[in-house]
Amino acid sequence: MAKVLTDLNVKELSGTNGLVVFFYPRANAGPCSIEVNVFNHKLPDIQALGYNVVGVSLDDVKTNEEFAKKEGLNYDLVADHDQKVTKKFNDLGAFDIDGKHIPIAERTTYILDKDGNIQVTLKDVQPITAATDVIKAIEGIKK
Repeated sequence: MAKVLTDLNVKELSGTNGLVVFFYPRANAGPCSIEVNVFNHKLPDIQALGYNVVGVSLDDVKTNEEFAKKEGLNYDLVADHDQKVTKKFNDLGAFDIDGKHIPIAERTTYILDKDGNIQVTLKDVQPITAATDVIKAIEGIKK
């Protein structure tokens, strides 16, 4: 069962080789639900390569807890409501609704080594292929 964290500790969350950190714009949004489920489905394959997975959004803890439970996630989420993690990765974006500027995490995936160094950055990720793209990238690192 997923835990919802408020910070990203790479050393605690990493597998033997590293950590996959994916940013998603909003819990319970259609594409975000697809993306978290694709990662959930491919989690055993990613872990077999020595990596763990964590998802990050700007949603609060309660929203992410409900989202993780509803989706039956088997990996942790970070509720980055203060935007600290998202800003560290320079992944903060925004969209406008009815003239209101709403901050979001851009849909980007980072593959980190166990020391937290970025090995691969995947921008403009398609939710349906996100986990498969990660597996291909990790296999490329291992060559």
